[in-house]
Amino acid sequence: MTAALRQHADAFHAHHACDPHRAHVLERLLACRTAALGGHVLVCDDCGHRVPVYKSCDDRHCAQCGAAKGAKWFDARAERMLAVPHFQVVFTLPHELRGVALRNPDLVYALMARAGAGVLQDLARQRFDATLGITAVLHTWDRQLNLHPHWHMLVTAGGLAIDGSRWVPTHTNFLFPHQVLTKMYRGRVLQGLIDAHQQGRLDLGPDEADFERTLRIVSKRHTRWVVHVEPPADRPVAHALKYLARYVHRVAIANARILAVTRSQVVFRARDTVVALDGHEFVRRLMLHVLPKVADQRRGEA
Repeated sequence: MTAALRQHADAFHAHHACDPHRAHVLERLLACRTAALGGHVLVCDDCGHRVPVYKSCDDRHCAQCGAAKGAKWFDARAERMLAVPHFQVVFTLPHELRGVALRNPDLVYALMARAGAGVLQDLARQRFDATLGITAVLHTWDRQLNLHPHWHMLVTAGGLAIDGSRWVPTHTNFLFPHQVLTKMYRGRVLQGLIDAHQQGRLDLGPDEADFERTLRIVSKRHTRWVVHVEPPADRPVAHALKYLARYVHRVAIANARILAVTRSQVVFRARDTVVALDGHEFVRRLMLHVLPKVADQRRGEA
């Protein structure tokens, strides 16, 4: 990934506007393990051979720096996970609202997390008088690096009784009715967007006039508010946790998926296809997934 950024960063700036936060992240990624960040020199005591060792950028979006941090995140979470089956619940955002998310990532991503976790906890209290355990991680991409915000939540198959007296298990293959989950989640996200708009906290840019029409579209039942619930099956919770850990300290693509970097293009694998993008477009898509400053400070977790 770093080679692609270095090859095409200038073309990206020539073709696309970039806010100061993303520009700063890109600058750090380009400088990673180069003389720009300083370093030290290793010298062989026998022959005097000198090897410069440059500092890492230590940015959470860096493919070079993220692996060790992802492993530490996994170890820390694994120690806290309860030894019970876990559902994986994924809360997404309709494509009609992705432009709003692009302009207001800190607000929209936090709203999605609060809405999803809140619905799960409210249903747990209503239906079996207990509090769930939830571990949540934000992903913002699809396999072709387009903006596709979604929260992965590992949810305990049961919860601690409200009075703290006992563990209340759920059925291992059923959490809550899917239609109820979807309807409640949709309602809370939409209400949160409406409230933010009325309070003047929502940047809609040139789409301001179309906002109410967009809300009418996404409030209809046939709009794809995908809420996916995957039962625990026979897989240990560590299986899902490892998947999430791979992306906690890294941007949207692994180096292994990049097949070629040329003077004009970047070619990479995306499931059963190969994607070739103009270099500046590849960088633009990567920059879509730089977390906003507030979310970055929280390390992308809820």
